[in-house]
Amino acid sequence: MRQDGHKATPNIEITPILKDRGITRARLAEVAGVSATTITAITQVKRVNLDIAMKVCSIIGEPLESLFTVETNTAPLSANRGSRRAIR
Repeated sequence: MRQDGHKATPNIEITPILKDRGITRARLAEVAGVSATTITAITQVKRVNLDIAMKVCSIIGEPLESLFTVETNTAPLSANRGSRRAIR
């Protein structure tokens, strides 16, 4: 699945899950290859890129659907480009 522009928002607070599994936010960030700020955003129920959400779920051992709601970007590619003029 192409994930460009796809975002995921946590459905639930993941901090209790991390504590239950003995995973610190710092360790989760390290293993997922993301910043501690990104993990903090997830624990504050903020949107992240889908690929990050998928990594977090894989590390925690939970299916994506149980932790995140996936939002797809349905805008046409041309809408993302804006107006461009050729420079001559």
